[in-house]
Amino acid sequence: MKRNRTISQILVPIAGAVILTTASNAAVLAQYNFTGSVNTTSDVDVNSTASGLGIGAAGDEFGSDHGFSILNTITNQSGAAATIPVRFVRGNVTTATAVGAFANNDYFKFTLTPNATFLTNLTSLFFDYAANGPSNANPNTATFFVRSPTVNNSTTNVGTPVEATQGGGNFIYRRHTIDLSGAIFQNLTSSIEFRIYVMNSITATNEGIARLDNITLNGAIAPIPEPSSLALVGSLGVLALLRRRRA
Repeated sequence: MKRNRTISQILVPIAGAVILTTASNAAVLAQYNFTGSVNTTSDVDVNSTASGLGIGAAGDEFGSDHGFSILNTITNQSGAAATIPVRFVRGNVTTATAVGAFANNDYFKFTLTPNATFLTNLTSLFFDYAANGPSNANPNTATFFVRSPTVNNSTTNVGTPVEATQGGGNFIYRRHTIDLSGAIFQNLTSSIEFRIYVMNSITATNEGIARLDNITLNGAIAPIPEPSSLALVGSLGVLALLRRRRA
């Protein structure tokens, strides 16, 4: 009986390994650090395609004049490494609520698409974020939350929202990392889109500013298993089941 249990415990992990790419193979699949003030990714896996960084649906509140800003000074903390230029949006084109941000399509977006014979296994998404207001006495709070219409129709946050509050002085950047190791982000054979929604507490003037940099998606691109490999997985599973029943 002990021998049979041991065999099944060995066979099942082997079968899983045929399908899933391990986290140890994770790499940068898309990264937006805006070098040269461009929206394109600086890292592209040869077996996938990452889109440029875009904004919400046509007619939304984000305008082209709210794109890139050259900063004279930057202060980083909590593992952030922001550099100039960065992506930004002003308070007069955002709202102060998550409901408003969602309704007005106030988000930055990008899409990752694996090649036809490959699948995507994601591990994490991170970005550096900051806020600023007109003065220390009148700070702005910028809030960022991520959603994906691919996996949940944009109705549920991916990870937890984060916020930064600051007024006057240098922009202080923090890094937010979202775990994507769950099953819903594994074995994806089609495009997946991420949207980073933005809201500002100061909305009446241009003084409320939210900034993003180093948006990075990590994971692995793996070949879709051949039919023979899938047959092997099925055979191993059946064998393991028979071993358990005989035990």
